[in-house]
Amino acid sequence: MNGAEELRAAAAKIRKLSADATPGPWLRPLNTRYKATVTGPLPEGERGAWIGGNDPDTGEREQCTVAMVPTWSNGRHSRQRGGRDLEYIAAMHPAVGLALAELLDTAAEYVAEDAVAHPTHLVRALAVARALSA
Repeated sequence: MNGAEELRAAAAKIRKLSADATPGPWLRPLNTRYKATVTGPLPEGERGAWIGGNDPDTGEREQCTVAMVPTWSNGRHSRQRGGRDLEYIAAMHPAVGLALAELLDTAAEYVAEDAVAHPTHLVRALAVARALSA
């Protein structure tokens, strides 16, 4: 597999993962009840607590849990690490994945045309593609 093919394969993978994931943006509520979770809008067609998936009082889309990370432990460092992981997960919602897929596809076009003229782009983009493939 050449560099352009690796980039396109990684773009296809992240695009599929983004399309299959709970829609974003994702948030990390910092209230006592939900501080160990990342939430996102309830996907269309799924039923939540309210019929239709919208809060009848506000009209806003109901939130659902995307991820939970343990933040309770005897060690302060474990709690801090869990919170930092949740912040990262929330930041990497599907729109970020789709933007990354577009970036990889664009890099593949440059690499396919003239890899010698863009060695830095090739090296950096391939590092991302290979990390996604690992």
